[in-house]
Amino acid sequence: MAISFRDVIQSKHLVLTTFTKDGRPKPTPIWGVPDGDKLLVITGDGSWKVKRIRNTPRVTIAKSARSNPPLRHGFHPPVPAPTVDP
Repeated sequence: MAISFRDVIQSKHLVLTTFTKDGRPKPTPIWGVPDGDKLLVITGDGSWKVKRIRNTPRVTIAKSARSNPPLRHGFHPPVPAPTVDP
């Protein structure tokens, strides 16, 4: 059975992968809170992950072990970038 977005966001530890303009992946450990069919994450508006999302609005989210490497079972299809409030 394939793992779903809902399964992944229930995990305590997550990895958000954003992509540089030239397509290189940049995984970042994050914590998030599920809110219905969304994942709420707080980060500084000047953070590199926000800058990359503004430039390339493609991300992946995966479960992470506490030591931060992504597990093999993650939700990897590109998902719409989160809304970045000004």
